[in-house]
Amino acid sequence: MTDQLASLDGQKLGALTMALVSLGPGRASGEHRFSLSLVSEDGSVLQPPVIEGLYFEGRGRWYRPWLEIRYRNLLGGDVDLGGTENEESLFKLLCDILPPGSHIMVPYRTHPVTATALMFRVPPAATPLGFLMYRGGCRWYKDWYFAEGFMEGEEKLQATKPLDEERKRSKTAAIREELEDYLSRKPDPDKTDMEIICRDLARRVLDTPD
Repeated sequence: MTDQLASLDGQKLGALTMALVSLGPGRASGEHRFSLSLVSEDGSVLQPPVIEGLYFEGRGRWYRPWLEIRYRNLLGGDVDLGGTENEESLFKLLCDILPPGSHIMVPYRTHPVTATALMFRVPPAATPLGFLMYRGGCRWYKDWYFAEGFMEGEEKLQATKPLDEERKRSKTAAIREELEDYLSRKPDPDKTDMEIICRDLARRVLDTPD
């Protein structure tokens, strides 16, 4: 068990506890497949796992660690993490195991608001998944809307943590400018629900003093 993944086991998300329920080798050296579930106060393990992922521990100076995760916000039939503080805390904990310059990738096909918003050129930080990555400290995005080759898998949003404070300030300023431009545009009348969610997230980012 790597120290980084082990650090997630037992972390609290409100009344729920994170449990590292599986860990095994990945497809290449340095990769680890893992699953995280949430455990309720009565000891019940909520299904399906909230996270199923692949963690690369890095190699040498040039190959930094990364995470690729499948995130499920609907658990146990009546638990929905979507839009909650627990959801933000989950992504903060995941991003915290990554050093500066590392990235996290999340497939978004099963997250319809994010998928639609990216398709219609909403800034990534104003989408539900992109917002969570921003809260986790990421400041640069890449939309893998057309995966490159059979190993790349499905469409995913990638977000990278800045290498240092100077880069963080620069990327944060660029994101804020992008969000201000987005909010200045007239909302799409055919995408009312998406616009309400994304514009609220954009304002929340802009209201954050970082």
